[in-house]
Amino acid sequence: MFIKSIPNSTFIGETTFGATGAIINDSSLNYGSFIIANFMHVQISSTRFKYINGKIYENEGFPPDIFIPFNITALQNGHDIALEKAIARIQ
Repeated sequence: MFIKSIPNSTFIGETTFGATGAIINDSSLNYGSFIIANFMHVQISSTRFKYINGKIYENEGFPPDIFIPFNITALQNGHDIALEKAIARIQ
């Protein structure tokens, strides 16, 4: 969302995960407080961000301007397709 708020920016890649922090079933890591025995007491909180258009993308993800699916095979062969697309756009 930050990148898209910059004028003339382009978001290339896949839709984000739609989370501002760890979203898991274990509530002790997602909000509230918990104790690690004989070590520490932890207080944490979750936050929900609203984009400048008023929409909340939590649990949905922020869509890219140019969708480039992640390709592990290409990456293992030394090609980051999203990065290459971004470089091509600025040349």
